[in-house]
Amino acid sequence: MNMFPQKAMLNADDLAKVLSVSRQHIYNLCHVDKLPFKLEKAKGSKTRIQVSIIEVARYLDSKLEVREVKREEIEVVDKPKVGRPRGGGKIKLTRAFQSELTIAIVQEEAEEAFSKLQEQIDSMKFEDNGKSPSERFEEAKNHFLDCSVHARNVLRKNLLSLKLNEVPAPPRARPFKQ
Repeated sequence: MNMFPQKAMLNADDLAKVLSVSRQHIYNLCHVDKLPFKLEKAKGSKTRIQVSIIEVARYLDSKLEVREVKREEIEVVDKPKVGRPRGGGKIKLTRAFQSELTIAIVQEEAEEAFSKLQEQIDSMKFEDNGKSPSERFEEAKNHFLDCSVHARNVLRKNLLSLKLNEVPAPPRARPFKQ
């Protein structure tokens, strides 16, 4: 044993160091005769423990068991498929439908407003009531401006109602972090 060069006999302190236990534990085992070595007591001393270094080496060799490494078959686990967030497709389809519907409503109301504008322009008549052509032109211009302001107000009202009813989209988040 390389731990104790030039020693043939080991005392309780040396045994405790080799076995990684306390010295008192060695004395307790010796007292109940459960020490696994053949003890040789020193001359003239009842409490001094001495054990042959060869006995300790044999004991330690007997405790060293060669264990066979059991190799278990490694189960290959398939990598799970990356999923999509729940309802991701439904939400996209719903939003796409809502935006298409909104665009269709705006187009329809714009057509309606411009058709009313066209009707009002077509209904304009120039009466010969003794006014000069510039006065008649000024009246027609004012009537045309009133019609266009009315059409613009209808469009603004519809667009404003669309903006107020619009639900903000939720913030984009990564459902599966890697």
